[in-house]
Amino acid sequence: MVFPLNKIKEPPIKKLLIVGAGIFQVSGIQKACALGHHVITIDKDPKAPGFAYAQNHECVSTTDQDNALRVAQKYGIDGVMTLSTEVAVPTVAHIASSLNLPGLSMTTALNATNKLLMSQCFEQNNIPSPKFTAINSITDIEQGLKHTGLPAILKILSSSGSRGAFKIASKDALQQAYKYSMSFSKSQTLILQEFLQGTEVGGEAFFHNNELKFCFVTNKAITGAPHYVPLGHSLPCKYDPDLVIKIKEQVHQAALAVGIANGPVNFDIMLTEQGPKIIEIGARLGGTCLPAVVYHHAGIDSITAAIAQALNEDPTQHLNQNNTLPVAVHLMTANQSGTLESFELPPEIKNSPDVINYHIDKEKGDTVTEFTCGANRIGHVICKGSSWEEAEKRARDIACNVKFQIR
Repeated sequence: MVFPLNKIKEPPIKKLLIVGAGIFQVSGIQKACALGHHVITIDKDPKAPGFAYAQNHECVSTTDQDNALRVAQKYGIDGVMTLSTEVAVPTVAHIASSLNLPGLSMTTALNATNKLLMSQCFEQNNIPSPKFTAINSITDIEQGLKHTGLPAILKILSSSGSRGAFKIASKDALQQAYKYSMSFSKSQTLILQEFLQGTEVGGEAFFHNNELKFCFVTNKAITGAPHYVPLGHSLPCKYDPDLVIKIKEQVHQAALAVGIANGPVNFDIMLTEQGPKIIEIGARLGGTCLPAVVYHHAGIDSITAAIAQALNEDPTQHLNQNNTLPVAVHLMTANQSGTLESFELPPEIKNSPDVINYHIDKEKGDTVTEFTCGANRIGHVICKGSSWEEAEKRARDIACNVKFQIR
C-alpha cells in the first residue's frame, strides 16, 4: 500500500503595515520583505523611497490615524510598526488597539511622544530629569524661566531629531526662540526645559515583558547651539561601567514610568555633576542609523526583533550579542539650503575596508536644507576601527570630506 506524502506547509505569509516610508523606514521595509512578509506602507510623500520596496503602498500621512486604520483594515494586516519617527507612534498604537494587535496602548504612546506628558511621568516617578513648564505665549516663557532658569531650551511637544528645538541663552532670545519653535508646532503648545549642563549620551534598548533585554549607551556627536542636533553615534561606550549601570537602570525606570513593557526604546540622557538625568525616551527604534550601529557592533538585529514583536512572535531570539566591534556613524549634512547641483565622494568611501556602509539620500536637482534637525541629513557613513575613537574619526572625516555643490 502506498501512502501519499504530505506536503510540508510553509509558514503563512504575514501582512505587516509599516507606518512611514521615508529614508529612516527603508531598512525596516527591506528587512521585513527579506523575511518573507507582505509589507504595506503609508506615507504622505508620493515619492517616499520606501514605496519602491513594499508590496503595497498608500499615500496617507503617518499622523492621519483614521485613514491609516482604513488602510490596515483594507489589507487585513497581522501587525503594525514604525521605526525612527516619533510622530507615527500614536498612529501605530491607534491601529494596534483598534484591531487587537500587539502594540502600545494609546496612553503609553502619548506618554512616549508628548514631551510634556513624558516629563510629568518622570516627575511623578521621581526620575532625575530637567525642570519643565508648558508654554503657550512669550509671557509664559518669561514666567517659566523663573522655574527652569537660564539657559533653557524650548521644544515642540512631539518631534524627533531635535526638530523645533532652540536654546535660550538670554532673555534677548525669547522672541526668536518662540517664533522658531512655534513654527514647527501643530498643537501651538511648547515645552520649556531646564538646559542641563554636562555630556549628552544616546542609546538603544529593547524590552520584552517588562524585562530589559539589551541596552547600549552610545558616545554621541551633536551640533552646537541653538539646535543641538544628533550628528552621529559610536560604540563601545567610553564611560565607566558603574556609570553605564546607572544609566541602564534609569532607562528601565523611565520606560516603566511611561508604560513601555515591550519593544524598542530610544533614549537621550545628560551626564551631569549630579548624575545621569534623562532628557527623553522614545518607544521606537532610533534614528541616525542607531539600529545599524548596534547590529555591526554587537550582532544584535533590533529591526528583526521589532518586526517579530509587531507580529506577535518571540523577539528574544534576535537579541543575543555575538560580536564586539568598534563602530561609528556620522551624518552628511549641508551648511546651507538650496538645490543640490552635484557631489563628489572621497576615494576612501568606496575603497576603504573600514567603511561598512554609506548612503547618499539626495539626487542631483533635489532640494537640500541647512542642517537644523535630523530630517535635513543628506546621507551617512558607517565605519569600523580598532577603537571607538578610530571608528568615529574615520566616519567623521569621510562624511565631512564629501563635497556638495549647492546653489
